[in-house]
Amino acid sequence: MTFKGNRKCNFRSILSPKREALLGLLSDQEQLLRLFSSEDDVPSVFVLYILSFGNIDGKICTDHYESEDSDKFISFSTTDIFDSLKNLTLFDTCLKIVNFGPCRGEYFDTIYSANQGKFDNENSCRITYEPKMRNLVVFYSTVETTRAVRGESGTIFAQESCNVINSMPKDEPLVNVFTSIQFQIYQNSKGNYDLDECKYISQTPEIKIFAMKSNFSFSK
Repeated sequence: MTFKGNRKCNFRSILSPKREALLGLLSDQEQLLRLFSSEDDVPSVFVLYILSFGNIDGKICTDHYESEDSDKFISFSTTDIFDSLKNLTLFDTCLKIVNFGPCRGEYFDTIYSANQGKFDNENSCRITYEPKMRNLVVFYSTVETTRAVRGESGTIFAQESCNVINSMPKDEPLVNVFTSIQFQIYQNSKGNYDLDECKYISQTPEIKIFAMKSNFSFSK
């Protein structure tokens, strides 16, 4: 509703894609434009949400196993996504917003708690890769080494992003909107989401903005 209904975007949902199919689609601009029925109309904005589960070093898992007798999922990485997207030369001037929803840490990684005391956080916001693309915003659900918070209806990352966009009272510069989303997620993840045996609090998303050649803003 946030994108298709409220903002009249051309929206597609791809459930459980295979690794090769997804990376192939994101590196083939003609195939991608056909998917959105806009062969002659390159978008001014391209938004990509990747909502799966993952791990450290940018690992993102699919729902497909490596073999019939394996319990390991086939995966790809954030770098694979960037390497695919940089082939979209027609998309050079358009705003590209890539949202990574997967976790970025082990299940039992140290999660910050106000009662914990010492917390080793020196690598939590490191920049590990610079995509060779203009007008790119990369928005992670959480910082490195921490797990993404999920409730029964999905990730709060996706939910709160939509809530902020839906409730904007005025036009806002791009960075202001993402800062609002960061703050909203941080506030609403403090103890509000319990995951059975674990509780994750104070989730703070991470945003990277690369080589902006234009000024972009969100319309209310």
